[in-house]
Amino acid sequence: MQTNDESAEREFWPIPEFCSAHGLSKTTVYDLLAARRLEAVKVRLKTLITEESRKRWRASLPVPLNG
Repeated sequence: MQTNDESAEREFWPIPEFCSAHGLSKTTVYDLLAARRLEAVKVRLKTLITEESRKRWRASLPVPLNG
């Protein structure tokens, strides 16, 4: 498992690792890609989510209320 420091050093996230790290299904991630809320690049047969895109997506999420 990676810490936040290690994930900050990444440039790309393979879809399965992105799903695992963020608690999302592959379907949800592909839906986010289709909606252009995430950006990815193709390297041969792999789809990799960019770290820059991950940061923008995380920043766009609503902040949970402490109740």
